[in-house]
Amino acid sequence: LQIAECEARNAKSRESRSFYIFKRYLNKILNEAGKLGLPEKNVGSVRYDAEIILTKQTYLEILRFLTEETWQSGAVDDALSDILVNFKRHDYEAWHWRFEDTFGIDLYNMFLILLCLVCTVIVIATELWTHIHWFVQLKRVLLISFLISFAWNWLYLYKLAFAQHQAEIAKMGQFDNVCAEKLDWRGSLVEWLRSRWTFQDDPCQKYYETLLVNPVLLVPPTKALAITFTTFVTEPLKHVGQGIGEFIKALMKEIPFILQVPVLVMMALAIVAFCYGAGSSVSVLRHL
Repeated sequence: LQIAECEARNAKSRESRSFYIFKRYLNKILNEAGKLGLPEKNVGSVRYDAEIILTKQTYLEILRFLTEETWQSGAVDDALSDILVNFKRHDYEAWHWRFEDTFGIDLYNMFLILLCLVCTVIVIATELWTHIHWFVQLKRVLLISFLISFAWNWLYLYKLAFAQHQAEIAKMGQFDNVCAEKLDWRGSLVEWLRSRWTFQDDPCQKYYETLLVNPVLLVPPTKALAITFTTFVTEPLKHVGQGIGEFIKALMKEIPFILQVPVLVMMALAIVAFCYGAGSSVSVLRHL
C-alpha cells in the first residue's frame, strides 16, 4: 500500500512538473510572438517562422522526458528554451517555388540558351548558310562578336568603376563634417598656406569629386572600344600561342637535344608552306 501511494505521489509530482514546464514553454512562444505582433480582432491568424536547433544533449533530455525515465525539470526546461530560436515573421517570398531551385539554372539564362538553340536550328533548317558566301558569313560573325564584346566590356568597366566609386565613398566618410562646414578666415588662411607650401592634394576636392562625378562618366565608349579591340586581337592569339607552346614543349621533351634544332627548322618550314598554300588558295576559293 505504501509503495502504491509513493508511486502515485511520484506520478502526480511528475505531472505537475511537466505541466509547469509546458506552461513556461507556451509562455515563451507567446512572448516571442508578442514582439512581432499577435492576432487581433480584424486578423484571424498570423504566421511566424522560427528555427529549431536540436543538439545531442537536448535530444537526450527530451527522450528521457518522453520515456518517463529519471529526468530533471531544470534540464528539460533549458532544453525546450534553447530549441526554438530566431523567431520572426513569415517570409512568403522564401517559401515560393523558384525555377532555379528545381532545375539548377535561373530562368533568364535558360531563356538565352533556348534562344541560341532556336537560332541555330532556324539557320540550319532554312539552309541560309548555303545561300550566303562563307566569307560574308565570317565577316558578319566577327562583326556581331565585336559588337557584343564592346557592350560586354563597357558593362564590365562600368561595374568596376561603380565598385571603386562605392569604396571611395566609404573612405570619404571621415571628411563629411570637415568639408561640409563653411571655413572662416583662419581656416581659409590655413588651407591657402597648405596648398601653396605642400604637395598634398586637397581632401575636400577629392571628396566632392567622389560625390558629384557619376561612375558612368568614368567609362567613355572610346575606352571600352580600345579594350575591346585589344582583347579581340590579342586574346585569341594568346590562346593559340599558349597551345603551340605546350605542343612544342611536349614534343621536345622526348627528342634528344641534338635533334631538337632540325625539328624546329622543319616545323618552321612546314608553317611557312602552310601559310603560302593557304594564301594561294584564297583566289581559288573566291571563284567557288
